[in-house]
Amino acid sequence: MIQKRAAPPAREIREIDRYDQRYECCGGRMHSVQGCRIIGLVEIAATILAIVLLFVFFFVFYSDTYAYQLVVGSGALAIGLICCLCAFGAIFTMFVALRHENPVMLAPHIAAQVIALIGMGFASIVAIVTIIGWTENEFGSEVYLRPSLEGRVQDQYAAQKTGFAVGIVILILSVIGFVLECWFLAVVISTFRYFKDKARTDAPY
Repeated sequence: MIQKRAAPPAREIREIDRYDQRYECCGGRMHSVQGCRIIGLVEIAATILAIVLLFVFFFVFYSDTYAYQLVVGSGALAIGLICCLCAFGAIFTMFVALRHENPVMLAPHIAAQVIALIGMGFASIVAIVTIIGWTENEFGSEVYLRPSLEGRVQDQYAAQKTGFAVGIVILILSVIGFVLECWFLAVVISTFRYFKDKARTDAPY
């Protein structure tokens, strides 16, 4: 008599708690996935603003001083534009990751955030050095308005307050950006953990 083979046991299905505090942000008011979508939109706006500021600082002011060139020189403009393009790429991969719930696709964005934190920390240091230089009247006399703007102003030389204000703006934006980026990074890592745990629970075992 032929014995029937026993049917394999049904695969146990484990479910992940979507509302676990580990996957929430904003004090538990929002899921980290939704938080990442908002972060992506904020980062797009911030990147566009950064490009605008790069061109404004570059085309309005120039100086032969090393500190100023680090902030708004041609090298800073080129590096800034490259970083902005990379930022757009990282944001795109994050939206792809959110659409497909793929934790691996979040890795480029996390790496870009770490690099951004390092860059903003460096920008803050340069801005502080530049501000100190202007305060001690080391750079002020060498800062000029670009020749294309000479006809629009009575004085060819920019006031020392102008260079000081540029340094202050860069310092404030860098500090605010650093703090926000730390928070954004925590939200993205939370989403990464959520997708990873969800993929693990959905897998057969």
